[in-house]
Amino acid sequence: MSYSLYFEPVLRLVPLVALAFAGCLPLALALYHRRRSAWLRLVTFGFFICLLLNPIMVKETSRPLSTIIAVVIDNSRSQNFGTRKQDTEQALAALKQQLNRLPQIEARFVQAARQDNNPDSDTLLATRLFAPLQEALADVPPARIGGAIMITDGQVADIPALSAANSAAALAEASDGGTSKLAEASDGGKSKLAAKLGFDAPVNALISGNGQEYDRRLRFIKAPRFGLVAKEVPLSFTVQDEGAMPAGLPPLVAELFVNGEKQGSYPVQPGAETALTVTLPRIGSNIIELKTPEIEGEVTAVNNHAAIIIDGVRENLKVLLVSGEPHNGLRIWRDLLKSDTGVDLVHFTILRPPEKQDNTPIYQLSLIVFPTTDLFVNRLKDFDLVIFDRYQHYAVLPLAYYDYMARYVENGGALLMAVGPEFSGGKSLALTPLSRILPARPTGNVFEKPFLPQLTEAGRRHPVTQNLEGSAATPPKWGPWLRQIEVEADKDSMVLMQGVDKAPLMLLAAKGKGRVGMLLSDEGWLWARDYQGGGPYASLYRRMAHWLMKEPELEEENLTARAQGYTIFIERRTMKEDRLPAAASDKTAPESASAAPAANSPIGRFHITLPSGRTMEIQPQKAADGLYKARFDSPETGLVRIGNGDKNVIVHAGAPNQPEYEDSISTPAKLAPIAAATGGHVLRLRPKAQDNMHIGTVKLLGAKTSLNTAAAATLVLRQSAARQPAAEDRLPLMHNIWALLIGLGLLALVWWREGRA
Repeated sequence: MSYSLYFEPVLRLVPLVALAFAGCLPLALALYHRRRSAWLRLVTFGFFICLLLNPIMVKETSRPLSTIIAVVIDNSRSQNFGTRKQDTEQALAALKQQLNRLPQIEARFVQAARQDNNPDSDTLLATRLFAPLQEALADVPPARIGGAIMITDGQVADIPALSAANSAAALAEASDGGTSKLAEASDGGKSKLAAKLGFDAPVNALISGNGQEYDRRLRFIKAPRFGLVAKEVPLSFTVQDEGAMPAGLPPLVAELFVNGEKQGSYPVQPGAETALTVTLPRIGSNIIELKTPEIEGEVTAVNNHAAIIIDGVRENLKVLLVSGEPHNGLRIWRDLLKSDTGVDLVHFTILRPPEKQDNTPIYQLSLIVFPTTDLFVNRLKDFDLVIFDRYQHYAVLPLAYYDYMARYVENGGALLMAVGPEFSGGKSLALTPLSRILPARPTGNVFEKPFLPQLTEAGRRHPVTQNLEGSAATPPKWGPWLRQIEVEADKDSMVLMQGVDKAPLMLLAAKGKGRVGMLLSDEGWLWARDYQGGGPYASLYRRMAHWLMKEPELEEENLTARAQGYTIFIERRTMKEDRLPAAASDKTAPESASAAPAANSPIGRFHITLPSGRTMEIQPQKAADGLYKARFDSPETGLVRIGNGDKNVIVHAGAPNQPEYEDSISTPAKLAPIAAATGGHVLRLRPKAQDNMHIGTVKLLGAKTSLNTAAAATLVLRQSAARQPAAEDRLPLMHNIWALLIGLGLLALVWWREGRA
């Protein structure tokens, strides 16, 4: 109960002040001249001013509000180790029983899960408890918050930083492993900490796990994000043994795996840095793994394995461009290749073939002599791609050199031929030893008329020509070409574009270990000059070149997968025909392994093997011609193997190295300073593995009681001092019969006094 005095003036403030000032001025003069009854007049005037102010006495009765606390339960993956999950459930049940005996407490239970909304962020992959705590109490006035209790293994990543005063006191007074309470810190430090937490109340913690845990942890120290393919990449790692490790362990050996294949073993000294090198076998993502044997009884074997992803990149691609004669398309090839910063271009043009000798000095025709032996014998294997642009057999190259070129392709090289009328003549390269690797041979006919290049059925599915700008329309929205060389294509070649009377215009073929491409027209430069609308010449030429150099993204028979957190996106490209309708979405739900494959699918199902060895299958969904996709949410962390026919790929689900698995031993040390600074306690549920679980006693202290009075084995909460008004009585002090009688009495007394004078 409380009393308060309020004023509810009868007049507005300005008139009331003006009236008071007008009355006080003559009264002041009367007092100055010591007139009779001046003081009596002042008292009467003041009484009537108070009457106009209308004072009211208010009597309030209130009831106490409940004290709100938060109980935060750690549901991160590290809580699944050992008996931690069971201990957490039992501790929560026991805590609820104690809180039910305190009716003045209102508990809010917060299930704090592992934060993985952003799989690229290591901070979000760690255990966060204080952010959910603040969210749960965001709508509660700070005066009503009585504290918080966390049930966790102690590996928390978002603990608020303490001020200098709090930190020094915590180090001085929490030296027993974090279980003792901190004395009162400075007011400035406490206010800053309360601002970070959102309340000024004790923070307590119950630590799952036991104090006798031990664990072996492997982690990379030096690991680049990128590396050159087929080159050695230096790495280093360390193995840490933490806790009370058992005696008699065998010598430690770490095994190295690259993309799932074992590469070797390395002896390791625990605690020391070990260096090694790996060779990246492919372009794109390469998964590098290290594994050590599991120790019986350790907290978890998850962190005995470490993985990183290194993106393999090529050195600058070396391209040899040989132009048989100057023509309109020569500049297009040269400018396109030179504009690519990842290409080192060597370009030669035959300005004067041997049969066109004249008296022009050679130094006026070329900067250097054509180094045929050096290019086509000694250094041919150093080039990633050789392009013959309208080249025919001159006496410049001996016939044996074409045989070298054929063997270069069969051993893994790449050849691109952009031909013109010379390919149908008597000096055609098809009449040289190079013919054995060509995907087509000329018939001798040359079509000299406008035609519109169009994609074949294979071209709509092949990644080289699929989705070329303008190809979706019928006919395609690009300009015509004016000349085409007629050929007879081999059965094993892929015709992706066709021209006059559906004759082959663009072919790709695999020859031995290498690849060959042919463009059967020298009119592609018309697209570059925007002739009748132009066309996607740059995309077409660039894709052809990169397919010949075995760019993974342009493979027509390919299985790829990428992981975003625990969600795996799978793509399968194929040239096989199908009858599946194209889908608007690439999302598909996992299906059971017992379901039969779809009858009209050319690729069947994706076979999934989880890190634990469990298998399942999912049905792909058609996204475009020759492209199938699926999405899969992995329930496990680690390498997931995906297969489809003879294609296999592996991908790492979840973060390769998760912070909560790096520090897996339960500990009260991280939460001890924050608990001590706020007046709370940190207790272990099981100090030893054989001990029974015990959560201590919940103690609710008064709002003004010192937190130092609580015993060490208690969970300290502070009772709220907030109260809610229940009733209100208003008593006017001047607006009643007594005020009227007093006012009349004062007026009568003034009249009587003045009458005597």
